[in-house]
Amino acid sequence: MATIHTIEEWLVIGLFAIAVSFPLTRTRYKTDLTPSFEENRQLAQFPPLSLKPGALIRFPRNFGRYFDDHFALRTMLIRWQAFARVKWLGDSSSPNVFLGKNGWLFDGANIGLRPSGKPPLTQEQIARWRQSLIARNDWLAGRGIKYVFVIAPDKREVYPEYLPENGRVVQDQLIAALRDFRVEILDLRPSLREAKQVHPVYLKTDNHWNSFGSFVAYETIINDLSSSFPELHPLAQSDIQFSPPSRDSGNLARMLGLHNIITEEVVAVTASDSPSVFDGDYANPNELTESEQNGAKLPRMILLPARLKDGKPHEIRIRFAGTNVDLSGTPLQIQCAPE
Repeated sequence: MATIHTIEEWLVIGLFAIAVSFPLTRTRYKTDLTPSFEENRQLAQFPPLSLKPGALIRFPRNFGRYFDDHFALRTMLIRWQAFARVKWLGDSSSPNVFLGKNGWLFDGANIGLRPSGKPPLTQEQIARWRQSLIARNDWLAGRGIKYVFVIAPDKREVYPEYLPENGRVVQDQLIAALRDFRVEILDLRPSLREAKQVHPVYLKTDNHWNSFGSFVAYETIINDLSSSFPELHPLAQSDIQFSPPSRDSGNLARMLGLHNIITEEVVAVTASDSPSVFDGDYANPNELTESEQNGAKLPRMILLPARLKDGKPHEIRIRFAGTNVDLSGTPLQIQCAPE
């Protein structure tokens, strides 16, 4: 049997033992100091310890999920892998992010951009959209309520020049199918495309428009509504001001695993004199919110929570503030098309 005779061999054994135990030690004491790139999900928790048969059966699988989310150096290794793929190979590290030209990132998960060969909206999907919107428009019209269908475009429809070569936009298919019907459609894209000549309206590393883009959308919507409600007057572009630029990363950079590595210059837009026009909490998309105008006799606006967009019927009750009196016609049943 061979024996170890040299210090060098003992040193190799020691280094090997350290290399094997180092990740386990870091996992045990959670000493990974690399900043998290925010995965937009809840990481797996350590499974509860129990002697119940069901818990014992589930423990290996649940522990595997926990270890996959928490093993030592995980964040750093994922960031290194993402950096190599995106920066060196020009390949996306996320199946839901397309790498556009000149550093522009696009969300490929939505319906607006389909890889080559992927069919657009089917005729059945278009028919369901058309039926739902016409029914909604007729229901509101019967109660004297104006309905405008506004499409908030994805940035690929405003910045097609930065799209990957294998991408194509299909949102026009839906608009064309609805334009000949009695639903009023407001297309924001022409206003946004014109405004981008003055200042960017979408973020390069995010799938959302920036604050200037949202202002352009607001201005377009209010101008359209003012034909029916002359009391509405949008702020002019001379009424807004731009903040000093700062560097930040958007949600698409985070999806790539490169938060704070891929950054862009961000400028916020605020009103020079911002009066409190609407009262209401719009921050929580799961709550029904009603706006209230201060001063002028302008219509109220009701925001439906996102959780209602599940294709199922829901009962909505609208009550006058400070009373037990419900709005005429409520409670009512609504059914929103699923997103």
